[in-house]
Amino acid sequence: EAVVEESECTDFEVAEELKEQLDEFQAREAELLQQLEDFNTLWQSKRWPLEQELDSIRQQKAQIDSELQAVIRAAEEEPLPEPPGPDFLAWVDSVAFSVICNCVVALNLLCMALKPRFSEYREIFHAFDQVFLTWYFFEFSIKVAYHQCQLLFGRLSIVWWNWLDLTIVV
Repeated sequence: EAVVEESECTDFEVAEELKEQLDEFQAREAELLQQLEDFNTLWQSKRWPLEQELDSIRQQKAQIDSELQAVIRAAEEEPLPEPPGPDFLAWVDSVAFSVICNCVVALNLLCMALKPRFSEYREIFHAFDQVFLTWYFFEFSIKVAYHQCQLLFGRLSIVWWNWLDLTIVV
């Protein structure tokens, strides 16, 4: 029976030690949680002004973006001025004329690609070059007659092509 009592006593002591350790861990846990809460409170007070400034910047950015989009939409919706040239040249802005011009450019590129391979046809390719140059000069002249000063001065998204054409022809 004495052995049993020692065993019970030992279990009781072990249980007491474990309970003390558990209490120590719970106290340490509570201390750490309090330190984290204090840390969060400290940083929250430093973080708040930055968050306010960030919100203000985002609102200003959204407003400026909205204004920019409105300006872009207004510019896109703004009708182009009527070309000052004679009305009978209106076909210069037609899709059909643009298709013809693009086909001429494609043929010119094809001739430029084939020219080195067939050097024996140098005179024929030279003649084609002259025909293409004549076409480009005609195209640009007709556009000048129809659009006049608006051909090179106006909305950049439109006139830059004309500057490119002028550079190529010259």
